[in-house]
Order: sequence, then structure tokens, then C-alpha cells
Amino acid sequence: MPHIKDAMSHRGSMGSLVAVAALVLMGCSDTSGPESVPAPSPESMAHTAAIQDGYAGAAACAECHAEETAAWESSRHNAIFRPGAAPAWKTSPPPAYSSEELVVAPLAGGGSLQVQKGGAMGTFPIDGVIGGKRMESYVTRLKDGAWLLLPLSYQVEGRSFVPYSEGTCGIELLYGTKEGNWQSFERVWNHRCLECHTTGGSIGFDVSSQEYNTTYVDAGAGCEACHGPGAEHAKAARAGDVTAGPMVNPGDLPAAGSIEICASCHALSLPFESRWGGNRPYRPGDDWSQAYLPLLRPSEQGSFARLTHADHTPAAGVMEYQGLVQSLCYLEGNARCTTCHNPHGGGENLLKAATSGGALCADCHAEEVAAGEAHTHHVAGRPGSDCIDCHMPTDIEALGTRLASHAIDVPLPVNNVDFGIPDACSLCHGDRGADWAAAQYRELWGDPESRRRRRLTVAFMSEDVKALEALLLNPDESPLLRADAASALARIQHVDAIPILVTILDQDTPLVVKRYAVDLLGGMGARADLPFQARADHLQMVQDAGAHAALRRVCETGVPVLRLGAASSLARLGAEDGLQQLEALLAEPALAGGYRLHQALARYNLVSGRLDEAAAAFETVLSMTPNYMDAIQDLGFIYFSSERFEEARDLWMRGLILDPGNKDLRLRVHLAEDEMRKHGLLPPAASGS
Repeated sequence: MPHIKDAMSHRGSMGSLVAVAALVLMGCSDTSGPESVPAPSPESMAHTAAIQDGYAGAAACAECHAEETAAWESSRHNAIFRPGAAPAWKTSPPPAYSSEELVVAPLAGGGSLQVQKGGAMGTFPIDGVIGGKRMESYVTRLKDGAWLLLPLSYQVEGRSFVPYSEGTCGIELLYGTKEGNWQSFERVWNHRCLECHTTGGSIGFDVSSQEYNTTYVDAGAGCEACHGPGAEHAKAARAGDVTAGPMVNPGDLPAAGSIEICASCHALSLPFESRWGGNRPYRPGDDWSQAYLPLLRPSEQGSFARLTHADHTPAAGVMEYQGLVQSLCYLEGNARCTTCHNPHGGGENLLKAATSGGALCADCHAEEVAAGEAHTHHVAGRPGSDCIDCHMPTDIEALGTRLASHAIDVPLPVNNVDFGIPDACSLCHGDRGADWAAAQYRELWGDPESRRRRRLTVAFMSEDVKALEALLLNPDESPLLRADAASALARIQHVDAIPILVTILDQDTPLVVKRYAVDLLGGMGARADLPFQARADHLQMVQDAGAHAALRRVCETGVPVLRLGAASSLARLGAEDGLQQLEALLAEPALAGGYRLHQALARYNLVSGRLDEAAAAFETVLSMTPNYMDAIQDLGFIYFSSERFEEARDLWMRGLILDPGNKDLRLRVHLAEDEMRKHGLLPPAASGS
């Protein structure tokens, strides 16, 4: 069989991917820098105009808000993406990085990194710098306009290179890209990082030419990232009306709405809409829970498990939102991000000056703060004497360092002893061990049983169904933990969990809990391990328990994102009206214009054996989100099954270009080419190939 490189000459309609294939599959040795990017097509420009409609840019804001703009210009929010900037090591390059899979050397002058081993090898110019306070990451611009994340990050304090996976916000944990496969599509910055590292960013991908015409209003998180598009307001202000225009002031919103603005970048989450589309998934003031689904603890295995500790507090990545909404400071005290931080800039970590020394905490905890050493049992001014030392321990790994937990709880060394959950006492007194810390805690502060019980219920350590049900039904508890409890009950009880899932769908429950509940109900029918009749009996049990009726009620009354979830779950359960419920949603502009509805229709038709309908739906999906690997693989399967071998090969080649290390796709390409030869669509393979 031919090598994948040889197959590139037979791509048919994929001709526009030659440059990408040469760079991404076989490496780039061009040391002269990237070629100029072609001018945007009219279609791309129309897309860009739609997504950037209403933005004015930070320069316009500075006309009236000079003080805030000056503070922002020197803040980390403004520095999270610096196109054209030089790396911190420009004048003093660190040693080359070397591992079993990857060898990378910095070139003198700080303008390039040379990949000597691992994936695409060659010399790659540094065209942009991400971050810089703790860690720098780098992008290089490819000939098709893609900004590819280079395989290393630079630890500023340690002055050394580290694997990119150690220097990210945590998203690398979700995709698990290996060092030697650093040129994977998951590392294309335009697609993966643009939304948070620019303001008003538009991918601007041209499907016909397979080129990126990416643009943005401001590099970094600018004014309109938090306040919303400001063109209308700026125009009115210049005319003398400073109150006009739909600007959002996070301080005027309830605590939930305020922190959701920050959550759009400070929570690992899944967007409902494709980032490729003409609509932004979220703008300040929107209902964030309709636009995103925050990640919980979806698995005890693999990279997902690293995201949280056993008690479901964040353990890795930038997940301040997931931490804060679990805290009693938020649930009972309405604390928000701006309680402690000034997003325009200011002190270390954008903290307000009053954050240290307990001044802010005293608003709610005056007695404890006034008690001083009598409460802390640590000498004033020494580690352990400040509120955040004990209640916000640095137990989160991200950006090449350890970040403070925003779950804001009492230290629980006893949970460390029993379940390995980190605590502030053991982190500071590591030489003495968790058993010592637990004994000291009991002696100084008493028995923390109530707090311990809350965290262990969340952790589902005992799989106590009654405790989990109480947590799920508790309106005063964190919606994320309630959703976690729903997942645990479905895992423990299976069909017996349906009644309580139905109950929360019928109640006034937070949307994130309902979104997880409808998905869990849809998963109740997944019993491929059973014989046919037993499977049919199982599905009847699911229906008799009320799942179908509850999902149909949601289809009639829920918000669009929830209706799609309910209709998809009905289809997954094999309900006779599953297809009808999905097709009815095509009349909803908010859903018909997104890829998820068409993906659900494609999957339903594929499982039902309606291959023509499935192919049409998958083609629509790929027109909206060209990189969707599931659709690429499934549509290729339909083409292959329909003896459309060349189209199958071309589509799988497209997937292989996006993910060069995908061995399954590589095999599929060879199988398609074997069939093409049998049908005279390719010349016979060369001898010995």
C-alpha cells in the first residue's frame, strides 16, 4: 500500500489542502518565514462582519474612560495574546528541550524554534506570544493562515522550556495531544484559543479554499469582552448621550450573571454553538448556561479525572468558575469575582489592595478576622495568618505553577488522610504528613464533620443514595454539584434514578442541572450488552418509569438548548416520535443555524439505516463546523458503504490532515484506495509499497 504522503496526489476536490498537508503532515523546513496570507474572500468577509458587528475597540473606549483603559493596558488581560512580540528569552535563550518524543531548540535572537525531532520538523518563526506572567506559549502562522501552537511553553520564573501540556489553561488535558503529534488540529490557535485570547475574534475560515482569514477587534481581553459590543454606545457618547447603547456593567448584574461573564474564559466548558459559525457562543449579559456546558467530573479515568480532586473541587486548569460556584461565599454571601479582583488591572493577580489581611473577608466574617491569632493559630504576618492561606490553598496545577482554589472552604486534612484530597494544612506542613495535620486541626478547631460530610457527599465516596438525592434536590446547593449528583445517581441506580431525574425536570431547577438530566435520561437506553429481547424489555422499563413523557414535556416548554437535548434523548431511546421531535426543531432559527441539531439528525438517520438522509445531515454539519471529526469519520463510512470510494478517501484524508497521528483514519484511507484500484480509479500500487 502507498505511504500516506504518496496518496496526497490523488485528493480530487481536496487540492486546496496541499499546502496544509505539506506543513502539517510532513513538516515545514522553510526558514524564511510564512508566506503572505491570501486576501479574504467576500464570503469570509461577510462572516467576519456578522460576528464582529457592534464592536468599537478599546481605543474608542479610551476617549471617555482613560483611567480604566490605562490600567487595562498594563494588566494581564491585555497581555494574554501579543502578536509580533518577542519571547522573554530573546536575549538569553534557555537550553534546548529534549524528550523521547520531541527535541526543540531555540534559535539565537528569539525569533524561531527549531523542531529537530517529533512530528512536523523544521524551523518555525514565533509570530505571537501568549501570556507571559508565569508562562509563555507561542504560535507560528502557517501558509493557510492557521496559527499553530508550537510544542513548547516557557516557564518565566524557572527560565526553562516545558511541554506545552504543562503550560496551558488545562484544555490540553481534554484532548491529550502527545508531544510528537504537536501539529494536531487541536493545536490550531484560531479554532481553540481565539475566543478568550482576543476580543471580537472571528475564525474567518473559508471552506472552499480551506484557508483562515482570522481577524479580531482587540488582541487580549479588551473592554468589550466584559462589557459587550460598544459601537452604538460610543457613537451616542460622542453625540453627547453617555447613557445610550446596550452596554453591560458586570457590577449591576446579580452575582450569577456577573461571574458568568468571567466564566466564559475562566471555566473549562463546552460551547453549544460551533466557534466556526457566524454567531458568537456568548456575549456579556446573555444566559451563559444556554451558551456553554461547564465540565464537571465526567470520568474517573484518564485525563478527565485530572481536572478535579476526588471531592470535585478543581485540580487542574483554569476553572475558577467551577470552584467559586461551589463555595459558601458565593452560595450564601453572593461573592463574585469582582469582590476581590479589579478586572481593569491593579495589584498582583488583579487583586484589590484590600484583599490581603482579611479586610474583604471581614464584611461577612468580622468576628473571625477580629480574633486574629486566636482564630488562625498562626503568627500575624507569617504564612497561615491570612485568610486565603488556609481557605484558598494553591492546590490547582495550571500554567506551569500552582493556582489558588476558588472553592473557598475550611481545610479538611481528615479527607486527605482518608481519600487523598489536598488540604491547606498538609500543603504547608508537608514534612509532617496529613495524619499530623488532621490531629492538629481537631485540637485547634474541633471536629469539621458538617463540612466533611458535604464534601464527601459531593465526592460520592460512600455512594449514599439518600445523601445524593438530598444534594440533587437542595435548591440552596451549587447547581454544578447538583448536576454531579444527578450523574452519580444515574451511574449507581441506572433505571431506578429516572423518577428523581424526572422530578428535577418538572421543577424550577437551574438550567445546567436540567441539561445534564435530559442527557442522562437519553443514556438510559444504551444497553448494547443485552440480547435483543432483553434490550427491548429494558427500553420499555425506561419508558414506564416516565423518561419519555418527561422528555416530551421539555420539548414543549424548555428553552431551545434544552429542547434539543430532550429531542436528542428521545431519539437515542428509540422513541417513535424521536425523529419528529428533532425535525420540528428545524423551524427554530437558533437551532437550525447551529450544527448540533443537524448532527443529532445525522446520527439518528445513520442508526436507522437512512443513509442518504444521514449523509445530507452530516454534509450540513461539516459546512458549519469543518473540523468535526465524528462527522468526518461517519460521513466517510456512508460514502464507503455506498461505494463512493473516492469521496470517502478524500474526506478521510481531510481528517488525517487535521489529526496526523490518527492510525484508524490512516487505515481507512488505505482501504478506500484499495477499493479505488479495484474499480480502476487509481493505478496499481507500485511493487513493494
